[in-house]
Amino acid sequence: MRIFHYTSIETLALILRNRTIRFTRLDKVDDPEEYDITEDGVTPAHYCFASCWTKNQEESLPQWYMYGCGSHGVRIEMDSDMFCVKNSLNGHDYLGGLEMTNLGDCIMPVLHNQNVLQDIIYVDEMKSVKQKIFKSFVEQKGIHFIEIGVYKSNDWIFQKECRFRLFALPMKPYIAGTYYSPSEVIANNIPPKVDYIDVPLLPKSFSTMKILLGPKVSLGEKIIVESLIKEYLGRTDYEISTYTNKL
Repeated sequence: MRIFHYTSIETLALILRNRTIRFTRLDKVDDPEEYDITEDGVTPAHYCFASCWTKNQEESLPQWYMYGCGSHGVRIEMDSDMFCVKNSLNGHDYLGGLEMTNLGDCIMPVLHNQNVLQDIIYVDEMKSVKQKIFKSFVEQKGIHFIEIGVYKSNDWIFQKECRFRLFALPMKPYIAGTYYSPSEVIANNIPPKVDYIDVPLLPKSFSTMKILLGPKVSLGEKIIVESLIKEYLGRTDYEISTYTNKL
């Protein structure tokens, strides 16, 4: 399956140079209703990192203006199974898992064949989402991670969004070394130290990336994109928006 991501030319340059996709912490995204969900001072959005895409191959003007740098950016098209995965968790492939970020957060495993790419569920009220996330909080001081980063208000339905998600918990110092206790970390609302996690791309998915230029891309911006594609992908091809010269 091919999926699409609207972004700036600057971000495209970083993706191409580093061969990674950035997962941003959910409390750093643009929808305040997602990170405003709290219970007894606990903010679940701290622990979820997301990379946002869409399966809609038709161009979206709102997406161009909101995320494509006012239509001066690009839309990236890639395979949905784009990420490098691990192979040592009960025989399943997974993203992240038992790994540490450079600041000491533990990335929890997400099985590659179990909703790694999640369609956003649009709801009338986000209050119902809070009940799903905190279902076991009172007795166990635990939250349902699988319910975090899945729901958005119907106000955002035009995005037709899907997401990759990772979850991370901070490691906490202990006398005998280091350990992490999810219940203690969550109960004390201790956020991870990192704001994002960069996940490596599979070489095949990277090489088959397609680039669509935004409707208002200038000649200078087009030259920059051409140079980036040639340097990092070894090609000179790109596509032009259907809205070019129409806005």
